[in-house]
Amino acid sequence: MRKLRILLLLPLALTLFLWKKGRAARLENLLPFFIVCIGLVLFALSNKVYLNDQLILNYPIPWKAARLFSIFRSSGRFIWPVFYIIVIFGIVQIIRNFRYAAVLLAIVVVIQLADLRPLYLSKHIDTAAPYQSRLSSEFWQEAAKENKHIILLPAKSLNGVYEPFALYARQHQLTLNWGYFARANYSETQQYGDRILQGLLGGQADPQTLYVFWEPEGKKLAEKQLSAAMLLCPVNGYTVMISRENKLVTSSSSALKSCS
Repeated sequence: MRKLRILLLLPLALTLFLWKKGRAARLENLLPFFIVCIGLVLFALSNKVYLNDQLILNYPIPWKAARLFSIFRSSGRFIWPVFYIIVIFGIVQIIRNFRYAAVLLAIVVVIQLADLRPLYLSKHIDTAAPYQSRLSSEFWQEAAKENKHIILLPAKSLNGVYEPFALYARQHQLTLNWGYFARANYSETQQYGDRILQGLLGGQADPQTLYVFWEPEGKKLAEKQLSAAMLLCPVNGYTVMISRENKLVTSSSSALKSCS
């Protein structure tokens, strides 16, 4: 609805387009654009049509077609070209056929900006808040000097867990086995984490990797099945496992005072 104001140019643009003699005969010039726009609108609506959060229309489509169209992720984005065509058509017709085009377009822009102002204000933050990482122990600083990788286990549903480790990995040039992306194979990421865990259970621990267990079941598993072969360090609410061949261990760092 925030784009409605600028779309009000369309009736004026059509009027100007048809105003001069002979313009009605040139409507066929708009037919290809009209057909394309109708197709994009129908595709944007998809087979599930909602009014706000209410489902008003739902019809099945062949699974092959659904699989093909799924590559576009969100079909609603296909309404954007329609909007752009309407806006460009309106601006062109006003510039060509209206004497005071600059004044009119300036008024439209002002109205549109005023309409969007509540959205800008809702995202505006007046004060700055310092970020305080939960990784406050000296362990992390010492560990970054002797390690190259961080593995978060289990590698799934990491909301609230990933962010401090992402910043930590970036600051210290470490690799991380997780990330948030617009398009990613998260199931493969989880399977990779599962393979790493199976390797740990089989005695295969990399001496330059921090293995971080963040949820209760993972912590229990680490304590019961890995602590005999690896060093267990409870740090800032996480259970960190490191190989006994890790340089952090062989250097007898004071950061390991809580490890066992």
